[in-house]
Amino acid sequence: MNIRGIIPSQHEFDALVIQSYNGAYSDVMDAFGDKSLDDDQALEKALQTYREFKTWDIHGDGWTNRINNTINLYRHGDYTKLY
Repeated sequence: MNIRGIIPSQHEFDALVIQSYNGAYSDVMDAFGDKSLDDDQALEKALQTYREFKTWDIHGDGWTNRINNTINLYRHGDYTKLY
């Protein structure tokens, strides 16, 4: 993470570990920290990668919920809010 100039807090680190476990797509993780985007815009940016997968129709709702939870954890440190 230091290569990218990121020094994460505990909740940011936890969110990045969760996302890395589920697929370390740099464009998805970049959406988490993009301060020019609000939470909904960050979710949309992150989901662009997932929408390209052949199984989006099957797993899209679950991926959307998981990414939303991870963005919420990364940005707000909220370990309890689940979508």
